[in-house]
Amino acid sequence: MRAELHQPLSALGLLLVYSTVGFLLLNVSLGRVLDWIGLRWTLGIGCFLYAASLLLVAVGSWPVVVVAAVLWGFAAGFASGAVNVYSTLRMSG
Repeated sequence: MRAELHQPLSALGLLLVYSTVGFLLLNVSLGRVLDWIGLRWTLGIGCFLYAASLLLVAVGSWPVVVVAAVLWGFAAGFASGAVNVYSTLRMSG
């Protein structure tokens, strides 16, 4: 990935930062998102965003890969939030 995108190895660390920012931004508003679209759609959107971000990484240039990293963070927030809420509701008590 580093050779094809012509970026230094340290630039890959930026992708981690961008995906973490996306994850944190989504998790701040996860309660509202769950109330608005529901648990099933939250998980479905998370899975769709995972696939879209991987597709962008596969076909994109460096700026597209940066956008994909943010989408990856959103996807992680959607999917892990939905699974956490589901397991809490289903397994508590």
